[in-house]
Amino acid sequence: MKKVFTMLLTTLLFCSCESLFQDIDYLFLDKVVLKGKISNNKSSSPLQKAPSDNEFTLADAAKVMVFYGNQYQIIEIKSDGSFSGKVPLGNSTLVTFLTEDNQFIGNLYTGGLNFLPLQGLEEKIDLIDFSTLTLDNKRVIPENDPVGKSIKLTEAELSFMKEVGKFYESMAKNIDMNNNKIPDLYEDITIFLSTSRQFDGGECGIKGEKEAKITGKYDLKGTNILKIEGYVDWFSEKIIGISKNATLTGPAANPYNDIINNSNQEFDDNERDKEWYGVDFARQNNDLFETGTYTLHIDNQDFSFDYYFDLNMKDFWVFAVPTLVVDSKGYVTEVEIEYQLKDGRKVKPERVLSSSISLTINVFSYDSSMDVYDSWSMSGNGKPGEGAIVEIVRRNALENLRKNYNHYKIELPKPIKLSNIESVGTSYLDMFNNSAGNSWTP
Repeated sequence: MKKVFTMLLTTLLFCSCESLFQDIDYLFLDKVVLKGKISNNKSSSPLQKAPSDNEFTLADAAKVMVFYGNQYQIIEIKSDGSFSGKVPLGNSTLVTFLTEDNQFIGNLYTGGLNFLPLQGLEEKIDLIDFSTLTLDNKRVIPENDPVGKSIKLTEAELSFMKEVGKFYESMAKNIDMNNNKIPDLYEDITIFLSTSRQFDGGECGIKGEKEAKITGKYDLKGTNILKIEGYVDWFSEKIIGISKNATLTGPAANPYNDIINNSNQEFDDNERDKEWYGVDFARQNNDLFETGTYTLHIDNQDFSFDYYFDLNMKDFWVFAVPTLVVDSKGYVTEVEIEYQLKDGRKVKPERVLSSSISLTINVFSYDSSMDVYDSWSMSGNGKPGEGAIVEIVRRNALENLRKNYNHYKIELPKPIKLSNIESVGTSYLDMFNNSAGNSWTP
């Protein structure tokens, strides 16, 4: 088995340049208790007997590992087969079952999903009691299935989640990436994996004049980055430059010869003992990283992980589609956002996003009125007369984000003239903290 790499997709041009840890923490506010019970008798039920492709029974389970966002925790199973633990709401949660020596047995399977969708719930849930759990191949089936009961989903949401859940299932096996038979969690090793996907989305709407149009497709030649980041506490030496020398190889079955360390950085985020690093890996022709096992070499150590990519995701990409609201003087004052699949079906952002929406506006000519924004251009920060990117990032207080956040409307701190806008970028972190982005022309 391999180490816990948590997969986060981070857009290059559309997302804030800050660490993604901050965005994720915004939604980890309320918690829910997960509890259940397995049989501790290996021969008590035929459902406990392992099929031919699983060497274990559920009675072999000694611990439950729960993944949420870019974090995970371990819950011990008691001698009577029961377990109970708290996990944060606001994200998709993967529940896996392990043996005493951390071998993977299977993961919870509810409502046709291999994870619990705990984001955007219509009603607050304090407790999910799975009751008795049984094993079917590598699926752990609860007697009391919360999906369809306390967790209600539309048909479009359920279809979307079934597809993207394959990604999370592969991640569940990455609990020991340095292959020393000790879960990374026990060694305080933090390595978070993210991939970056962005491509042209289509045309912005202009409120009262024209509807937005999705003309883009899931462009496999768009920006494709594997971003690896984490805290440096586990490095053998606290020296600058370790990430610069990091390399990535794979996939094991058919290794690429064109993976490059595209960019790297090391930061002090002003928290004691929380200096962190980041490395962006890319292929020289910006080709895809396909499904397979990869190995990261960093700090004279090797870490292997499974990565899952499915071409079918093109049918389940969520477009954050912008419509510009323009005043009588021709200035954009706010941007309204709708969330759609490529076939036009609308989805609730609370169900498929784990972050606020980020907005960037590419302008032909920067002027001093835009100083209220974070901005940059070819020569650095935005300068008058130059083409530039201005960024509108929602930085609500935690309470406001939880209670009052509006995914559908972004008011601009300072209006921008419509004729000066070259394009608009929308981006977000999805339900697994992967980042997705599209660009739109007026």
